Amino acid sequence: MKFIKNLSIRAKLLGIFGSVIILFIGGFVASFLELDRAEEEVENLERRANSAIMATEIAALFRAKYIPIAEYARTGHFREVEFMDFDSKLVSIFERIESQLTTEQQMELFATIVQNNEKMDQIKDDFLAKQAIDEKVMEELGTIRHDTAMAALRLSDSMYEQFLGSGVETKEALAVTKMTLAMSVAVAFLIGTTLFVLFSKYISKALNNVVQLATGISQGNLQLEKIKVTSKDEIGKVSYSMNQMLDNLRHLLVNISQTTSQVAASSEQLTASAGETSKSTDSISQSIQEVASGTDLQVEGANTVTGAISEITSGMQQISSSMVRVNEMTSRSNDNAIEGVEVMYNSIEHMKNNINQKAFQTAGVVQQLGEKSVEIGEISQLITNVAEQTNLLALNAAIEAARAGEHGRGFAVVADEVRKLAEQSRQSAGQINSLISEIQTGIRDSVSSMDEVTKSVGEGIVFAEQAGTSFGDITGAISEVMSQVEEVSAAIQQMQSNTEAVNHSVKEMALIAENSASNTQNVAASAEEQNASMQEVLAAAETLNQMAEDLQKNVDTFKF
Repeated sequence: MKFIKNLSIRAKLLGIFGSVIILFIGGFVASFLELDRAEEEVENLERRANSAIMATEIAALFRAKYIPIAEYARTGHFREVEFMDFDSKLVSIFERIESQLTTEQQMELFATIVQNNEKMDQIKDDFLAKQAIDEKVMEELGTIRHDTAMAALRLSDSMYEQFLGSGVETKEALAVTKMTLAMSVAVAFLIGTTLFVLFSKYISKALNNVVQLATGISQGNLQLEKIKVTSKDEIGKVSYSMNQMLDNLRHLLVNISQTTSQVAASSEQLTASAGETSKSTDSISQSIQEVASGTDLQVEGANTVTGAISEITSGMQQISSSMVRVNEMTSRSNDNAIEGVEVMYNSIEHMKNNINQKAFQTAGVVQQLGEKSVEIGEISQLITNVAEQTNLLALNAAIEAARAGEHGRGFAVVADEVRKLAEQSRQSAGQINSLISEIQTGIRDSVSSMDEVTKSVGEGIVFAEQAGTSFGDITGAISEVMSQVEEVSAAIQQMQSNTEAVNHSVKEMALIAENSASNTQNVAASAEEQNASMQEVLAAAETLNQMAEDLQKNVDTFKF
């Protein structure tokens, strides 16, 4: 029984059809056998009819053989050819009828007929040999003829009775054949109908179970009982697949529910991270504004230093002109020396009060700019860390979306956009770090230049003080004017050279400050872009949270 249940529907249908065919074939075989038996009965009937006829012919032929002998007795003429013809026919009938004898009576009658025929032949041979026949022999022949005819008639009657019996048996065989055929067809029809009804009932019941389960699943009810699978045919396989689908849907919805909760939590965390990043971006913007203000001050300080150096250069030219005129105007050396001392003291005071102050002010601005750039670097590192964390959250969201399958496709797109924004934030932070590195390099160069300016100013002050001392000596020793003028000229040339170096350094510092201002604007633009990206991330996180809530509502429509 278990083997039959595990057969496929095609095999079962073929089995039922084959069983019906076998039943029909069995019925036809039985009918054929009965027909064969009926055919044999008909053949027996024909043989017995022929036997009865042949028995009648024996009597007639025996009488016919007697006629030539009787004619010989009357006329003395014997028609031997005619006699032998009758005798050969009679012998032929003997040979054919002997195999048809079935009863002892028939055999005895047949033996009597054969013996009488032999006696007649013997008598024929005797009287032909003697050429004469007497009345006694004719009486004996008459007796033999009569006995043989009566025996032949009794044999014919016996065979006719068998013929009648064979007719009855033939009718019975035909009736049995008809009955066998009708019963085999009826049995095959009943068994086939029963098998088809049972099989259709089995298929209908199994399919109804599958339809009920499928209907319940389509209505969102996953709390249905599994189908009891009792076979391994196509319906059993469908039932097993429906049970597997029910289990898979239950596990899938449980996983989707859990994933939705995780997505909601991740979206909230992403929203919080986006908010923190936006705040950090605002802080960066403020710091950049402060850096820009400091850079503007640095540019102004550099311009001030440039003006002061121009004044120093002009003073050095005046001193040089004065020293040239010293040789020409010896007579007025004293007055000019006094005037030169006053001018020198004013220049020294100017260098101490203006140039030195501007240099220290510029150094302070540059130092402040360096501190701000360090703060910008720390904020940029914070942006990089937030971008990496956002990227990890987007990756986790993409993985959860992949687990969610078709329902998580939109969520996967949002997660990918979040990952792209995080990558852009990381790249922007990298650009900011690069710009900060350039600014810090420029600041270090500016600090170095300011150190050189300070050093040059110190040297200028020293030289100016030496010049003042020289002019004091001039007032005391006019005679040494010519030699001191040469020394003063050399000192003035060196001062001009240093002044030019200071002027070049200040110009470079101004150029660096301008570049810093430009880079600061770029950083500000990047910070604004970062802030806009964070706003997009925040909006995407809110959309993601809404999608998670919608997905959870859809999952809640199922009962599992």
